[in-house]
Amino acid sequence: MRGIAAAIAAALCLQGGSVTYVNARFGFAFNYPRAVFTEIREGDCGDGIALSADSPFFLCRVYGSYNVFKEGLSTMRRRILVAMEGAVITRECRHENWLVITGRHRGMVFYRKRLLRGDTVYSVDATYDAKTPRYGRVVDGIVQSLNICGYDL
Repeated sequence: MRGIAAAIAAALCLQGGSVTYVNARFGFAFNYPRAVFTEIREGDCGDGIALSADSPFFLCRVYGSYNVFKEGLSTMRRRILVAMEGAVITRECRHENWLVITGRHRGMVFYRKRLLRGDTVYSVDATYDAKTPRYGRVVDGIVQSLNICGYDL
């Protein structure tokens, strides 16, 4: 399966400066603007991708994981808030099978999304310099283009 993911990822779909990343292991895809990122790394276990830029700082991870402990959204929310201790939460939304928390922490803006589908958790974690609001639009574009095979988002 990993070879398939690598082959698909290698055949990147270039459309107007954006690249489509496809993850065969967890069955998701999304678009991102290639020009924004200086480093792009796929996880060793094929769970997703990390996109980063150095100046100013920007890190966005999009990945899937198995919910082996059967955690609910409340537990995931607590984990995010513990990791962001001292953060100012600017937005928190929750639905039946997803949650989003955004805020500011140590001069950075953070965005965390968790989406539950069956026994899988799909995650988008982004952190960027608060002085660079354009990165918020990049994160919005990634989240809006996220497509999980077999599901309408």
